[in-house]
Amino acid sequence: MANDVPASPDAQFEQMYQKYRGLIYSHLRKRLRGNPADIEDLTEEVFARAYRSLKGRSDPVIAEKKWLIKIADNLCTKFLEQQQAYNQVHLRAYTTTDGEVRSPLDDIAAPPGEDQPEWITEQQDLMRVVNENIAQLSSEVQKALILHFIEGWTYEEIAVHSERALSTVAKDARKGIDQLRVRLLHVEE
Repeated sequence: MANDVPASPDAQFEQMYQKYRGLIYSHLRKRLRGNPADIEDLTEEVFARAYRSLKGRSDPVIAEKKWLIKIADNLCTKFLEQQQAYNQVHLRAYTTTDGEVRSPLDDIAAPPGEDQPEWITEQQDLMRVVNENIAQLSSEVQKALILHFIEGWTYEEIAVHSERALSTVAKDARKGIDQLRVRLLHVEE
């Protein structure tokens, strides 16, 4: 049995990649049933993580197939959570008659065309209330809200910048919008 296991992590990785790449792709395709590019990316990420793990191990992996499927399942679960978080935040966006996708925070920032002093005063008051309520949120939630909805950063950019998981950034933004919605509903009452 020891003769079947390659001596170096590189050799073991190459053998695993050749032997199990198709299996891992099929496994992810069954779980995701979605975009082939996402499935391909996740397949490559499974093997990238396996390679990094092999580099740090002093002993070879014995149950390779089971180990790779476990990595694939963990990545797939995270991917689906990220997609769900992303969709929950973005489903609240709407499309205008001219095809522009907007969020409720966009409506606060831009007046409707002509200068209308009453509308401007209302918007300024609303912005003051929004800013006061944003200031009461945790710093990570504030950062996710401001960078995404006001500065226009993607969740991926925020995750890289803040060195946090993409799913965590998306959850923070969703949490912030939910908390603001609750707070602002109480203001309107």
